[in-house]
Amino acid sequence: MIYINNDNISIDKVADFSEGLAAIGTTFSMSFLEVTAPCEWGFIDKKGRMVIEPQFESVKPFSEGLAAVMIGSKWGYINKNGNIVINPKFLVAEDFHNGAAVVYIPGIEIQRAVVKKVFNDYKVFKDYKVQQEISLGGFIDFSKVAYNMKLSEDRSAFRYGTSSQWGLTDGKGHRVVGPTFDEVHVFSESVVYESLAAVKIGDRWGYIGKQGKMVINPQFDNALDFFNGLACVEMNGKWGFIDIQGNMFINPIFDNIYSFSEGLAAVKIAEKWGFIDVQGKMVINPIFDEVRPFYDGFARIKIAGKWGFISRGPYRKDAGK
Repeated sequence: MIYINNDNISIDKVADFSEGLAAIGTTFSMSFLEVTAPCEWGFIDKKGRMVIEPQFESVKPFSEGLAAVMIGSKWGYINKNGNIVINPKFLVAEDFHNGAAVVYIPGIEIQRAVVKKVFNDYKVFKDYKVQQEISLGGFIDFSKVAYNMKLSEDRSAFRYGTSSQWGLTDGKGHRVVGPTFDEVHVFSESVVYESLAAVKIGDRWGYIGKQGKMVINPQFDNALDFFNGLACVEMNGKWGFIDIQGNMFINPIFDNIYSFSEGLAAVKIAEKWGFIDVQGKMVINPIFDEVRPFYDGFARIKIAGKWGFISRGPYRKDAGK
């Protein structure tokens, strides 16, 4: 368990570790003066040490060595030393991927742009073509005849006008199937398993392949995306896991679940959360009020209104002191 040792600092919020650091939101109080400062954000390492002091109005996780931070209602970027490398001047600042990040620039008309590293400096590109070339999630296209949503590199979902049903198009905009689905999720991407997407027809969920054909028939009350060959499904108010063929892999006996992450899945039983392994064995007993999936070796947990972290291996209460 990670603890922060300062009697005057209250850790109110924690985020997942990313690139070795986790964001924490703190309030500073002096009880004898009855003063409590607004929540400020900083970063700790995996030993619970404060490496970037709480000072920001809001933050986002580190990606490619930089984290977006808010100062004076504007977003900029810091490095892992806490130094500002891109001045706070954006209304919105997204994470970096492949050397670029999407930002929004204030003005008479808000402009969508891209921050991209050029040699040893960062430049802002306002040109639409540049954005389109390095955009991660693709652009959502609104028109009078259709609504498009990117599901994978070569598949998008479309919907005509005010219709409630969805179909699929390929990477060139050609129709693959439909519209026939009431809801559709993104395709799972894997080099090992077939890419499947959860779809809803009527009041039941199933899974389709990229050609739009039903691979796992609609039979579930709810269904989430496949990850590493397993997907969370709900039947009769209980959650379990199916494999890529649609076979029940872990029986639906849980009140709620998260997808597997780093070999463990968070599960809820009788209002408490714990973690199971891929065989369905409870390896961390359900004693937590809230949890988040494991990421980078740690999972966020909440007990008696306080947030902390647990690691996958044995841990001690004095860890990080």
